[in-house]
Amino acid sequence: SKQFVYLRDIVEVSTQSTGRASSCTWELSTAQVYGSSGKISKEDAKTSPKYDFECCKLKAEQTVATTPGLRHVIVRAGMVYGAGDRLGYITSQLVIASIYSYLGETMKLIWNKNMYVNTVHVDDLCRAIRHLTQSGTPGEVYNVVDDGDTTLDGICRHVANIFAIKYEYISSFTSMLASISLKDVAEDVNEKHLTPWSEMCSRAGISNTPLSPFIYSSQLETLNIRANNGKLKETGFQLQEALCY
Repeated sequence: SKQFVYLRDIVEVSTQSTGRASSCTWELSTAQVYGSSGKISKEDAKTSPKYDFECCKLKAEQTVATTPGLRHVIVRAGMVYGAGDRLGYITSQLVIASIYSYLGETMKLIWNKNMYVNTVHVDDLCRAIRHLTQSGTPGEVYNVVDDGDTTLDGICRHVANIFAIKYEYISSFTSMLASISLKDVAEDVNEKHLTPWSEMCSRAGISNTPLSPFIYSSQLETLNIRANNGKLKETGFQLQEALCY
């Protein structure tokens, strides 16, 4: 099952790493552990994970933090994007937008346009981790998100501009129904997207690609990630990228 994969890949790897000789163990977690309230969360805010991914990430944090004598630092990243992102949230949006450009249709979105999806460029994330190896404090947690306070609409606006498409949000009533049956919604969406994507790849002479418009129901779940990066900045770190301002 999906939960088994998360447990194996996230928790067990973290458990194994705690037994190895190291000056400090680093746990790369996610700001999604704060839940989806949309409130700005500092590192000492209450965690309230709801779905498998963030639940397992939090369990991995706890595994590292409760291992006796283990020096560790926990990094809670926003939605990561940039070079090498093949399956992330932003890449998924780009792939799907390209399909609507191909179809000449308006891209329809569920949820609220003001839903927060705080992001961080992979370059800033890597720089932050390197910085914290020198300036971070073992045993601490650091949020790593950019200053853009990105929203769903901010992401969609950029994506729509790239592919010259229109987009709109489904009514709040329909969104409420979607939250009850996300599996059915995902099946319908995949049925609509996969055929034209295959046609696009075929026309471009692409027989194999790591990119895919396929989505799981979990990718339709409410995100509302909003974290405070003040603690990171207090160590002297300066972010260089922001998806939206």
